[in-house]
Amino acid sequence: MQVKRVYRRLFKLNELLDSYRQELTVLDAQLETFHDEYEDTYTRSLVSENRLDRQEEQMASRTIKALQSQRDVVIARVEHAEAERTKLLGLLT
Repeated sequence: MQVKRVYRRLFKLNELLDSYRQELTVLDAQLETFHDEYEDTYTRSLVSENRLDRQEEQMASRTIKALQSQRDVVIARVEHAEAERTKLLGLLT
């Protein structure tokens, strides 16, 4: 592989990794916020006999699971991009 192409790909990978890390920062903030909300709705659903409180708790739980799943996907992308970067750096040495 040409050195120039390797450098271009490394540059693009670094931009991609920056984007993924920003996305992780946002997801972490959202998870923290929704986790706090979940704790409130969970407590409310325990002490309340209202069916609506239980439904809110379930919805908050599903939201947290979806965010965690999305976070896992982004982490996998980061790991893949870092592995590719390592491979490309190996070509330069």
